[in-house]
Amino acid sequence: MNKRSFASVATALLSITALLILLALMAWTSADAPTPARAAPLLAVPTVTGVAPTSAPNDLDTPLVVTGTGFTTSTLVLLGDDPLPSGEVGWVSATVLTATVPWGTEPGVYTVTVFNPGEGSGSRPNAFTVTQGLGVWTTNGPYGGHISQIRIHPDTPTTVYAVALQMGVFVSYDGGANWQPFLMEGIGEGIEFDAQDRDIMYLGSGRRTMDGGQTWETLTIHTPIPFKGWAYHLTADPLQAGRLYAAANTPHPELKGGILRSDNYGEYGSWITLTEGISDTQFTVIAVHPADNDTLLAGTESGNLYYSLNGGQDWHWATQIEETVSRLFFNPYEPLEAWATACREDSRSPWLHKSTNLTTWTPIDIDPGQTQGSNGWSLGFLPDKIWAGAWGVYTSTNGGDSWTPVPDPAGAMSLDVHPDRPQEIYFGEFTNGVFKSADGGNTWQETNQGLAGVNPSSVLVAPDDLQTIYVKIDPGLFKSENGGQSWRSLNFGGGGFPARTKLAIDPFQPNRLYFGHGCPDSTCLWISDDGGESWTVVTVTLPAAYASWGGGFWTLAPHPGVPGQIFAGVQVGPPEDFWDQSEGLFYSSNDYGVTWNHIGPTQPISPVREIAFDSQNPNLIYIATQGSGLWKSTDGGQSWVATPSPAGLKFIETVATHPEIGETVYVGAGDGLGGPDCGVYVSDDAGETWTFLSFGIGGQLLFSPTMPPTLYGGEASGQFWGLVRSTDGGQTWQRMVDAPYPISLATGTDGERVVLYIGTPGGMVQVTLEDVLRGAGVYRWTSRLPTARVYLPLVCRGYAP
Repeated sequence: MNKRSFASVATALLSITALLILLALMAWTSADAPTPARAAPLLAVPTVTGVAPTSAPNDLDTPLVVTGTGFTTSTLVLLGDDPLPSGEVGWVSATVLTATVPWGTEPGVYTVTVFNPGEGSGSRPNAFTVTQGLGVWTTNGPYGGHISQIRIHPDTPTTVYAVALQMGVFVSYDGGANWQPFLMEGIGEGIEFDAQDRDIMYLGSGRRTMDGGQTWETLTIHTPIPFKGWAYHLTADPLQAGRLYAAANTPHPELKGGILRSDNYGEYGSWITLTEGISDTQFTVIAVHPADNDTLLAGTESGNLYYSLNGGQDWHWATQIEETVSRLFFNPYEPLEAWATACREDSRSPWLHKSTNLTTWTPIDIDPGQTQGSNGWSLGFLPDKIWAGAWGVYTSTNGGDSWTPVPDPAGAMSLDVHPDRPQEIYFGEFTNGVFKSADGGNTWQETNQGLAGVNPSSVLVAPDDLQTIYVKIDPGLFKSENGGQSWRSLNFGGGGFPARTKLAIDPFQPNRLYFGHGCPDSTCLWISDDGGESWTVVTVTLPAAYASWGGGFWTLAPHPGVPGQIFAGVQVGPPEDFWDQSEGLFYSSNDYGVTWNHIGPTQPISPVREIAFDSQNPNLIYIATQGSGLWKSTDGGQSWVATPSPAGLKFIETVATHPEIGETVYVGAGDGLGGPDCGVYVSDDAGETWTFLSFGIGGQLLFSPTMPPTLYGGEASGQFWGLVRSTDGGQTWQRMVDAPYPISLATGTDGERVVLYIGTPGGMVQVTLEDVLRGAGVYRWTSRLPTARVYLPLVCRGYAP
């Protein structure tokens, strides 16, 4: 609590004391005076019936809503024995009050009391719990993600698994109400269970657990050959314990894929090849009939379908469905009914095919003319109904001859239904996580609590409010006004490559946001003046030499010392090969992003990664590129030169300047191959000479305004992937073993505390010497500054290094 808050509390206490003394004096002076008989006055004794929220961490100011009766404009609110700041208690009605629990409150369980001076009080015991938030990592989303597979446990339908594409696997043990990380590794899809021991599970990427997910190992299916590249899709036999199939493919011309089988849980040396003699061996998927494990169906990269009726001893070509076969399904209630779906970029229906004998196949057009999604259809089967999901959800009760769209769902990348609970359907959405219906598809609810499957590519904190933060994730932009305790979508949508700094906040107009979201036919920038609630678009003209190219804002950096000035890195490239031939251009604006000027460089360079400003000289600006080294301007952006590269390294992943020492600049430099010279370098002469500091530290570098300034970065070396920090300018580094690896960082201070936010894909960390699996999302760490004090209760705030 700051001094203003303490003054409010003190004033309130003095007012109460003075009022009680005045009432006592009045009673004493009138004790002997005759008074007319009258009825006793009705006292407005308040009551407390509810408090929301019921708990909060103590590193945030927490708005509190108190409900009850008998509230007046003079009602005070007490937490325990201490009044909350009277200036922040608001009277809404006789039944509703608002208040603020200040950060720094000691952890504990508190009684909430309301007090009407001179009339009485009411309390609600154990109504509010304060948890420790200072010096610990806290997260609450945002939740969701690109869910490429939903899988209900075959024996326990309340246990559900969700694969968040390239992020990891999550599990819910209560029917989707709450999720927790199961394995934080980037995989596509493919959760399989052993036929007998359900603790033995496989992932399509070639991973296996024998203990229900406690530990994982990578299966060795082929003899490892460096740089040859194998891709696998695993399928467990639903009837025979220990039997596992692998559909294998490789891009290497000297190697062949195929269908392989192990009868010993995938152990190395137990695999045999079943597809000798088949010319097309680049298999992408295999399915086993759930009621007859001799019946197999497999698909290839070129769209060929093969089937076997004797467990893979003999294979027969069935058809070619034009594109890569992505998913195969058997209807468990029909002997030979099978379904195949293909994936392609130009994914128009009917990329679903059906067979009732495995030899002849019929294309199924579920919703003519609609885009169905690059991964094809996901199907779920019940005795009397088929569920299908792609960019919509449909049902069929006549074997797929006709389909009925299900209301509400926007698109299902994956879908599952359990025969024991036919009214419960789950689907995984392209960006927004998991949805569930408990009434056969009539209504749907988003059910993502704890499903930390999003990758925060950009995290920003408002300069005027440490608890207002923005995050760019694949689904779009999200905003939190309580330090990440809750989130809401800004309804902007996704799109564009998730560069770290495509989203920026103006340091002089904190409600003004800049977002480099692409436009279909132009290079453009989106601007919001109301904290992301609404947006306008500004179009930028490319130089004549790039007139036929496309472009987009890659990096945005408002100048912290010059109002209205913004620098940007714009990535441009030819439409036919944008990513491989892209270049970087420098732009600037002097009117808060309304108009833009191309300011260099005078030669083609690689795209821009980051922009940084010297803390002492506003005209000294640095631009990091992903292949052309570090560039700088000493005249406020009018001219640019390339600085000497540290150890000849041209890939400058990140750049940061010392907040107190001019011309001191740090870079994370690499060569794209992880060579021995890659790491963090520092220059004390504006990039003219460099000193090597540390190997293996990269990601984003960021100084936090502690005393002394703390430099943060990410370390990816050996077995450690996590957050590191240095308080001596990078000379030595400390691993924060309880924090996952950061891909984006943001920090701010209000003079009493410093808050650090990290955006992370999650991973394994150590908490009190135990390994803990962290999900992806935004994490918060709050430290007290040395001068900070707490006044509720009256104890000192110590310094948390």
